[in-house]
Amino acid sequence: MKNLFLLSMSMYFCLAAFPAEPVITGDNWELFRDVYSLVLDTYVEPKSPDQLLTGALEGLAAATGPECGYIPGSRLAETEAAEKSGFYLPLYITKNGGFAGVIAPFAGEDPEIEPGDLLRFVNGRSVFDMNFPQLVAAMKGAESHEVTCGFMKKDSFKPYEKKLSMKKPAAPVFRNIGEKCSVLEIPCLEADIGQGLKEKLAVARSRMILDLRGCASADESRALVIAGMLFGKGSLKFAGKNGTADIPFSGEGLIGNRKVVVLVDGTTARGGEVLALAGSKNGTLAGAETYGFCALHEKVMLKNGDALVVLTGYFLDREGREIKDNPLKPDRALDVSDRGRKDDFYLKVLAEESKKDKNDTAR
Repeated sequence: MKNLFLLSMSMYFCLAAFPAEPVITGDNWELFRDVYSLVLDTYVEPKSPDQLLTGALEGLAAATGPECGYIPGSRLAETEAAEKSGFYLPLYITKNGGFAGVIAPFAGEDPEIEPGDLLRFVNGRSVFDMNFPQLVAAMKGAESHEVTCGFMKKDSFKPYEKKLSMKKPAAPVFRNIGEKCSVLEIPCLEADIGQGLKEKLAVARSRMILDLRGCASADESRALVIAGMLFGKGSLKFAGKNGTADIPFSGEGLIGNRKVVVLVDGTTARGGEVLALAGSKNGTLAGAETYGFCALHEKVMLKNGDALVVLTGYFLDREGREIKDNPLKPDRALDVSDRGRKDDFYLKVLAEESKKDKNDTAR
């Protein structure tokens, strides 16, 4: 499924990634040459032509949107090796210039690290000087490797430090609560979903709650794979340079025949929002507004061996609007300020949903 998805996206964006003719006027090129020469000749610290060109490429990549970046060929192997690591600092972050923002710490991590806090440095290296692909690489490594991270509180900007260890992403959790409620918690899309969990989902017959709070993976293609596994065949709308397209997903559909309550909040982002959208087609979105950023990025290789990670488009919400600073809005608002995953909270969610069903039937 993932290969099919990547193939379809590559075909869809081939013209966008490699336009037939650059839309650049002679005046623009003249301006670039003037600025290049000015900086090269007059800047107080000597800069080589390679340094200036690298800066220009970084700026071009950043201009395509959030979480983009330029990867020089000298760092590409290191970056790609880090991408393959299965161990992470236990944070979902985002970056669009400046410091990085914490979308969500992994479930069960130090409660002092809150959504919205700023990440300042990783192991002594300033985040300010990294683009998003470089930062993601810096946040991966060997299992249990301990890293000192510097943060600032979101409201007071008070600095603080934490020692965090690289670990596997939190695995999905399934459990029955009484006879009427089953809960599937997916805090991290990167974690494997084992055969044992699939078998439990296949035989569960109670009302299902899918908890996506804290699910902010940047791997939207993985979200589509899990959507197919859970809900079966479907599609989501996507808007890129060439217009709107249907992005398909398919799979076993383990809970596709049941109505699902999908729990979301401001820590549900990116791939989490993709999965929430897919689940809302056969159920109810409940909780609070999501983070509101759900895009696809593509790594484009350059002739010299460098790479650009560019934003190619946005998924669309249920009203056909780009999920770009545009949160998914729940069908039913719930107080989810307490991010604990306690049985009594889930039973309350189920009771509210049952009450809604009765009211709908009465009408």
